[in-house]
This record gives sequence, structure tokens and C-alpha cells, in this order.
Amino acid sequence: MIGPFSHRKALVTLLTLLSLQVFALQEKSGSICVDPLPKPVEGRLALGKGSVRCEAEKYSFRIDSQPLHPWPEKDAIKIENVDPTSTHRITVFCGGKAMESAIFRFSEFKTKKLCLFLNDLYWSIQIWDAKAVPWCRCR
Repeated sequence: MIGPFSHRKALVTLLTLLSLQVFALQEKSGSICVDPLPKPVEGRLALGKGSVRCEAEKYSFRIDSQPLHPWPEKDAIKIENVDPTSTHRITVFCGGKAMESAIFRFSEFKTKKLCLFLNDLYWSIQIWDAKAVPWCRCR
């Protein structure tokens, strides 16, 4: 006969194993938090050759061969289930025209949670570990 304590122990063991599997699945895929557009500073010109400046509503981006996404203006968006073993290309568009792209691998970073943002001085794309960018917050 199995007592109530044995049932509890079996349930705790089962829940622990399930949570470990969920955690392992989360670690197998990467994510990219896309930070909202920075606010332009009045009178400041974008520096550098690769500057991507256009009207806010015309910004969009593409990751690999996925469809175009409008660049968020207010709240960050999270792109999930990005393969951490592949090489990826992020392209920034202005009015449908490709303006800048960057190639990266998750292995270049410490985590599989990245942040994509536009640098507010050079208006160029940046990809950093999400932990290194405190203002980049996805819900």
C-alpha cells in the first residue's frame, strides 16, 4: 500500500522533471527583443555612413526570410523561436528599401536572449545581449 507521502513525493518528482524539460526547450531557441525607435534629438544629424534615418512609420525590419515587421514605435516586441545554431541576417528597411543589414550568430553572445535597437547617435542597428541593455524590455 502506498501512503499519501509517497504520492506527494512522486508528484514533486514528476513536476521537477517536467519543469526541467520546459527549461531545456526554452534554452534551445533564441529570442530577439526589438526595442522601440529612439526619439530623434532636435538639430542632431545622424553621424556615419551607415545611418538609417527616415520617418518613424516607414521603418521595418526582417530577420532572415521572415516577412517584414514594422519597427515598434512605443513598446518593444519579442521575436521568439529563433534558431540559435544558424547564422542570421537582420535587415532594416526605410519605406520598403533595404538600408542596412547585419549578420550574427547566437554563439557570438553570452545568452540566447538578444536585443535589437537603433543607436540614437549613428542611427545604425545594434545587436547586444539583452542583459547588457537595461532599456530593452520585452513583455
